[in-house]
Amino acid sequence: MKQLKKLYFTLTSTRAGGVYILLFAFLIGLATFVENDFGTSTAQKLIFKTHWFEGLLFLFGLSIFQNIFTFRMIQRRKWFMFLFHAAILIILLGAAITRYTGTEGSMHIREQDSSNIIQSRESYLNFKVENQGKRYEFHLPVLFASIGNNHYYKKYMLGNLPFEVEVTGFVPNPAEELQEDPEGSPVLWLVRAGRNGRENYFLPWKSSKEIGNMQFSFGAPSPSDAVQFDYKNDTLFFRSSGTYTRMTMATRALDTVYPNIWYPAKLRSLHSGNGVNFVIKDFNTKAKIHQYSEGKKLNGTDPGAVSLKITTPNGSKELTVIGAASYNGTPAISAIGPLNFSVNYGPRSIVLPFSLALTDFRLKKYPGTERPASYESDVILIDPRKNTKKPYSIYMNHILDYDGYRFFQSSYDQDELGTILSVNHDWWGTWVTYIGYILFTIGLLAMFFTGVSRFSKLSKQID
Repeated sequence: MKQLKKLYFTLTSTRAGGVYILLFAFLIGLATFVENDFGTSTAQKLIFKTHWFEGLLFLFGLSIFQNIFTFRMIQRRKWFMFLFHAAILIILLGAAITRYTGTEGSMHIREQDSSNIIQSRESYLNFKVENQGKRYEFHLPVLFASIGNNHYYKKYMLGNLPFEVEVTGFVPNPAEELQEDPEGSPVLWLVRAGRNGRENYFLPWKSSKEIGNMQFSFGAPSPSDAVQFDYKNDTLFFRSSGTYTRMTMATRALDTVYPNIWYPAKLRSLHSGNGVNFVIKDFNTKAKIHQYSEGKKLNGTDPGAVSLKITTPNGSKELTVIGAASYNGTPAISAIGPLNFSVNYGPRSIVLPFSLALTDFRLKKYPGTERPASYESDVILIDPRKNTKKPYSIYMNHILDYDGYRFFQSSYDQDELGTILSVNHDWWGTWVTYIGYILFTIGLLAMFFTGVSRFSKLSKQID
């Protein structure tokens, strides 16, 4: 017991508190270099969101608490010194409330449209599972980084059917290439034009993938409206539910493929129809997909490739899901026995009990330039629970505060017809922190300027 008491007073001494402050300052500086070289998520995973960093802040708070009694601030009526120390404890409490109960995210709204969906700032693996006509959704919170342990493992139960999810790997800023492999399997290489230019997709044998809001399958079960490929008798076949115009890139020769008929596929041919354009770039009967990283720095908008293994009593499948912390990527789709899985990586959608309708977005620019000076959003708050419809304007330093949610003007669409609002739901954490800072300021100023403070006594001795 004496040893424990001695250890407690050692860990909560004034000297230990000074060590905690220096260590905290060092870690903040180190995190800055880590974030600069490897991205925000790496700094969070290695430092800010670790249990040992939480332990450091806890020990610092414990030393502040013990010093209140060690120096008998209450008994000796050192009120301003007590206020200063108590404020630090309140600030730490507010930070803990924010960390464990607060919610942050963003809301995207187009003009003349409304939304009640928040995209979380935290990243998740989002699962949709269909089992005998019933659909289930669940979310696995994850934090992937360029450095550190990215392994996750979780068991789930759907009715009486168990299954396991294991994250086996993570590649930041992924890129893929097709490599010949004598032990490989058939792989199809498709190309389409996307928002950021040419997009490459590799479709292995017995797999499905959603590309441009259209599902593509290669020798796998798929919906009737999917674009389907199959490989039989050393020939690659193609079938779709719609009519496509097909152009051979080398000769510019055109032909038409009609719905629900299997055609021999033509390589390096452009298929146009049903709002989809794609090229069959290449096909290899024995190949593997090699994935590599184009860069280690990983910020919120940078993509990452997550390797998953899903195991059920009917077998297991390995999937690769590409997404980012700030947006959902294309879901990976697979069937294992009676379970149909759809998995994507990105933020989680949070449904609010009220919605915001964007009536007008305004962007002001500096005269003679294209640089934005300010921007604001006129919205209508619609809450069916209270039969409420109220107009609000959201702009810099002018927020919408409603039902514990705070909406800030954050960004906008490049065509200036949509707004992006930053959303915060942390009423208790915010106010506890504000109170702590107010008391901290009062206590600090009082220690400098009141006649009973230590600084005042030292000043009189100097005089």
